[in-house]
Amino acid sequence: MLEMRDLFDQYDQPENRLTHALVSCLHEDRGLLAEFVRWITGDTAPNADRLRIVEQTLPGDPDLTEQDAERRGLPDAWIHDGDDWAIIIECKVQSSVDPDQLRRHTATARRRGFEKLCRLVLSVEQPDAARLAGWSHRTWPEVYVWFRERCGRSEWAGRMVSYMEAAERRMVGEEYLQKGSLTMFSGINFSEDNPYSYIEAKRVLQLAMQELRKDEKLERFGIDPFAPGRPGIKGKAEARVWDFLALKAARDAARFQEYPHFTLAIEGPREHVLAITILPHGMKTPFRQNLINLGSSGFREIVCEVTSELCELLKCADGATPTFHAVQRHSFPRHHETTDARLDLDLRTALAPAKKQSAADKRVKTQSQWLDVAFDVFANKRSNYQIAIGASFPFSCEALHSRRAVDYIAGTWLACKPLVDAVLGK
Repeated sequence: MLEMRDLFDQYDQPENRLTHALVSCLHEDRGLLAEFVRWITGDTAPNADRLRIVEQTLPGDPDLTEQDAERRGLPDAWIHDGDDWAIIIECKVQSSVDPDQLRRHTATARRRGFEKLCRLVLSVEQPDAARLAGWSHRTWPEVYVWFRERCGRSEWAGRMVSYMEAAERRMVGEEYLQKGSLTMFSGINFSEDNPYSYIEAKRVLQLAMQELRKDEKLERFGIDPFAPGRPGIKGKAEARVWDFLALKAARDAARFQEYPHFTLAIEGPREHVLAITILPHGMKTPFRQNLINLGSSGFREIVCEVTSELCELLKCADGATPTFHAVQRHSFPRHHETTDARLDLDLRTALAPAKKQSAADKRVKTQSQWLDVAFDVFANKRSNYQIAIGASFPFSCEALHSRRAVDYIAGTWLACKPLVDAVLGK
């Protein structure tokens, strides 16, 4: 029985639009509804075909305006059997979970005669158990994954997945979604059929960085999962977005540029993803001196060690290359920068030919003087100059198009450990 607004009716509040999409899809696909009830309650739904769904009102009451529903503080949605069984749902995106509100919702449901009651909070992140006041909880990313797993057999599951991705893009673009996410990282999927867009790149970058912050290998390496990255991810004008992770050793630094750091960039014009370890211009003098003390041959030896690790990592990532960048810049007023010089290397130019080479490796000829030039400028720099080492992944690289992309990105940074250790004097 339909007790909800028209499927394409839109609310003003993002939380309400998201709730409306959820209950619309469940209403339209009763098999999906039965599975959802079982997922939430752990029990079989009472005759899913006869269940009723209401939103922004109480069972049996007439529809309210969005403003009236907000004023009365009603639960966002109900799934009920018209008798004594119900699931009540409270949806959060930006606002935090309020235990007093949840207690009021429980009391309202009891007064309406719903004794067989399941209470569900949907929010961006996992709240403290004390704030849930006895309610069960799922995160929106968990909901996203649940629907995504059912896309192959349910058109409405696919619609919910598409809607959540679009809603997240809009919230990211409007800076409404300040922390957490609605979806979960599923790859960097730009291609000819899905060309680069700033909003989508920003959304995917944020999801990827969330996953990388959870990587235990990176944390053991010394990367700080709790250190803030960029305060605001921008790059619409240049069609490029990037963020970084810092070292735990840099926690007391005045500026993150005093230490090596780890950058992930999605670049539209060049149609590639860049995972690099940066030795910045503002790096502390002792760190810079540690590298200079290696001399050109010692520097090349470490870079070759890193390159060998990268080549092994990237051998199953079609089109990806180990890469080295050296850049000299200067700044204009109001934080504008221009590039004065740039040296981009395929790091395989630094390696002596191996006994067994792939066809791609054979096409890259050794020319280690390029690396000598980059080191010489670093050792004698009189400008804003930084170097970076890592990997470049073209948008066409299949390794980017799944959750495994974060493994390649993390692996790239981990391969740079010999260089980072040398800089830090370990």
